[in-house]
This record gives sequence, C-alpha cells and structure tokens, in this order.
Amino acid sequence: MVCLAGAIWALYNAAYIISVSFVPLFLHSSGMAPGRAASVVGIGSWVAIISGPLGGVLSDRLRRPTTLIVTCVLIWGIGFTFVVPCAHSLPLLIALVAFISFIGSLAPGPIVALAGEVLRPQVRSTGMGFFYTSLYVGLGLGPVAGGWVSDTTGNPAAPVYSIAVLAVLTVLTLGLFRGLQARDAPAAVGSSR
Repeated sequence: MVCLAGAIWALYNAAYIISVSFVPLFLHSSGMAPGRAASVVGIGSWVAIISGPLGGVLSDRLRRPTTLIVTCVLIWGIGFTFVVPCAHSLPLLIALVAFISFIGSLAPGPIVALAGEVLRPQVRSTGMGFFYTSLYVGLGLGPVAGGWVSDTTGNPAAPVYSIAVLAVLTVLTLGLFRGLQARDAPAAVGSSR
C-alpha cells in the first residue's frame, strides 16, 4: 500500500516537474522571450507556496481527502492543456497558470498523508523512506518522460499535454489505492473519503 501511495506521489511530481521544465520551453517555442516564459511558470510556483498549506487545512476540515485530491489534480492537469491555445495572450496565460497552480497545489498535503493512513507506527520510518524515494523517482523520470515525448513527437506542446495524462494516471492510481484499502480495512474507509 505504501508503494501505491508512493506511486501517486511520483506521478504527481513527474507531472509537476514537467510543468516547470517544459511549459517554459513550449512558451519560448511559441515566440515568448525565455525570461518571460520562465517568469510565467514562476508565478505558479509562488502561488503554490500559499496554496500548499491551505490544501492540508481544507482536507482536514472537509474530511474528504480523496475528493479533494481527485478534483484538484484533474483541474490542474487538464488546465495545463489550455496553456497551448492561450500562449499568445500574456494576461490570460498568467491568470490561467496562477489559477491552475493554486488548485493543483492544494493536493500535495492530502497525497503525502496517504502513507500515514496505511503505515503502522513500528514501520513508519521505513515506509516513509520508501514513500519519499518515489518522490525522487518521479522528479527524476518526469523530465526524461517529457523529453522523450517531445523528441518522439517533434512537437513542443506534447510534454504540456503529458501533464494531463500523468494527472489522470495519478487519479487512477488513487482509485486503486482506495479500492485495496477498502478491501483490507472496510471499517476505516468511511473516515478516509
């Protein structure tokens, strides 16, 4: 179960690192100056600093972390596909990146908490070691996957679209995680939805 939780975290982070690595490249290929393209994506990073803690608070208050993760990850991932048609309107692009970055950054707290739901106290340190190793796998493989997609298709927008694919895979893996969790501990499911 902790490996599945780690896979969710890895997929999310692979999508994240593609967004900060390949969206500026796409914007530059669309005619935007490199510094401006990086700044547009940088706005999303600054917004994430505010959004991250709010995601944890929302998850605790709403008591529906699965719904929060699914909603935020899908809006975030699919939202990045709109960067492509908005690339030539700087105000629209800034608003879009700020919005989807805010929404997407609500998810990490509840995602990280998944590991705590399935780890017994006596193996928590080991389990979290495996969980965080998956973070580094996602951060390492994300640029490789984005580069492969870009090279294979020859289209600088293709890695931007792959963010949405990874977001959907994140949600599907979460569904598998919750399904196995429900099968193994039916009494605990109500408190984890």
